[in-house]
Amino acid sequence: MKRARITRTLSLALCCACFLAACNDVEGPPTGGTAYLLRVENVAGPVFPTALSPGVWLAHEDADPLFTEGERDRGEGLEALAEDGDPSALAASLDPALSGRFGDAPIRPGESIEVVVFRTPGASRLSFATMVVESNDVFLAPSGAGIDLAAIREETDVTDQLQLWNAGTEDDEAPGLGPHQAPRQSAPGAGSVEGVIRHFESSTRALPLSFDVAEIRVTEADGTYTLTVENVSADRRNFVTPISPIFWALHTEAHRVYTEGEPAPSGALAELVEIADARALVRAAMEAPGVSAAGVANQRVGTGDFGLARPGDAFEIVVTPDAEHPRLTIATMLTATNDAFLGFPGEGLRLLNEDGTPRSAAEVERDARRNLVIWDAGTELNEVPAGGFHQGPEGSLDDLDDDPDPTVRRYDDFTNDVAGPGANGLVEVTIRHTSGTTFEVSVANRSDRMRFQALLTPFVWIVHDETDGFFSANGLQSPGLVELGEDCLTNLLHQEVQMMESVISSGVASVPDMGTASAPIFPGESFTFEVTADAAHRYFNLASMPYPSNDMFVALEPPGVALLDEGGAPRSSAAIASDVQARLFAWDTGTEANQAGGGGRDNVPLQNNEGLTDVGASEGDGTVRAQPDPTFHYPAPSELVRVTLTPMN
Repeated sequence: MKRARITRTLSLALCCACFLAACNDVEGPPTGGTAYLLRVENVAGPVFPTALSPGVWLAHEDADPLFTEGERDRGEGLEALAEDGDPSALAASLDPALSGRFGDAPIRPGESIEVVVFRTPGASRLSFATMVVESNDVFLAPSGAGIDLAAIREETDVTDQLQLWNAGTEDDEAPGLGPHQAPRQSAPGAGSVEGVIRHFESSTRALPLSFDVAEIRVTEADGTYTLTVENVSADRRNFVTPISPIFWALHTEAHRVYTEGEPAPSGALAELVEIADARALVRAAMEAPGVSAAGVANQRVGTGDFGLARPGDAFEIVVTPDAEHPRLTIATMLTATNDAFLGFPGEGLRLLNEDGTPRSAAEVERDARRNLVIWDAGTELNEVPAGGFHQGPEGSLDDLDDDPDPTVRRYDDFTNDVAGPGANGLVEVTIRHTSGTTFEVSVANRSDRMRFQALLTPFVWIVHDETDGFFSANGLQSPGLVELGEDCLTNLLHQEVQMMESVISSGVASVPDMGTASAPIFPGESFTFEVTADAAHRYFNLASMPYPSNDMFVALEPPGVALLDEGGAPRSSAAIASDVQARLFAWDTGTEANQAGGGGRDNVPLQNNEGLTDVGASEGDGTVRAQPDPTFHYPAPSELVRVTLTPMN
């Protein structure tokens, strides 16, 4: 049998006709077989408007035809589908008499694909897979058993039989904000594998989806709605932030407090999203002709206290819309950012039906959750979330340059502030020859010049032979390197290098210049120390953890920098400086999932504030596993896709 050709959004009647007439290269089901129409509709909402990739389907009898949970990808093409949305290799590995492809282009929100699939006496179950495009390697598929086609006797919604799966083939980044996700990745398969040491390649400015920050609950009585907005950021762990008192306004269908793709309409929005002050925005709203009521929810539920809502706190918004003003707009600042805020799309949330009757609380709550988006107001340059100098209510409207893109937009900053040689200027290493084969090393924290306010732990340093030293790029981690990269601890790593035959000398630079006791160095501070090499041990390396982070460290690319030439003579300062600049990188130990900027509950220093160490989720073990991801969460399958099966004969 020839493989079924894809039919995009055909009616069932037309699809049946095409099937019977073989006009879609379908010769009919095998003897004794039954045909079904498989319809895949992308229903992703504003929270995460991802496309779905072209996919594959397969009729089968035995379990686990495409993958096995808890085992590594089989190398039959699932990786290319899950990472790059390319089903070609996986489709080619399957029996063409029992399988096929669907889709010739990404299936975007609101679009659908229809394809004819078959059941035979020896293949009564259906499996299929499609990539969640704005991810690293997440795909939608049924469980290993597949869907029982014999139980499908009429059009049936089978969405509840789908799961989100992680292929385990690429390190995970924030949904929709990863530098190695389509369409941002430089090439197919560009992301790093899980669990190995590599250059730090994640976005330092990524934020999670809105439901990892706030949860909305809705009740309704006699046309009055109560929206409870709870800060759940600590429970979700990946970005802990207070939220500001919430601006709200009831308005007409046409009114917009802000519009996606356009500059903020007044300085009033800037005051809310930069310094958490909603008063000017309320005044501006009340003067607008399309607004019937506006206010600010600033009293914390349960305590009666006023101010920011910290994790676990909630605000209540109580509103009574009318037929002329059926929509609600809200806005609340994420105070660990520069100008990011939570809100609905510009048209607001519809509270009333078109005939003016109240919508049910369940309907409004579902829409509120589907439409709550993290926005970038475009009023101020972004810094690393929870890692910038100019964030929160204590800032001012004029303490940082304007954003070069002044429009209100979905928060989409996937910048890596420590990318490239020199860790983008985070650390400055100066090596000066003093006498014989002795050198003075100065290490300065230059994050005061960046948009990432970091501290640097004491530096473990070694002088060693031409072998790698601390670690090997794309290799596994020693326990000491893990303790340094995750928990700021240097003792175990220093003990490890002292036991290495390749190391002639080592130490820990722990007392800041101008200091008297061991301490990290703050932006603008430095460590200075001396090292001595010899002809057999002429390489130097060092390592420190910048924080806030989960498992980042800075070090020279192995084997480090040569202090002496091959004859044992000191190299010139210029040659050493050039090598240092080219070989100094920020690294990821590959042992703990990276959370949002400096706001992750499991990164240093937040975990230390709770008296904890080594608490972050693993970034993965390379096996196929069910979502949710332990760090960045995705919407449920039913919020992304609707899948139906309909018998055709």
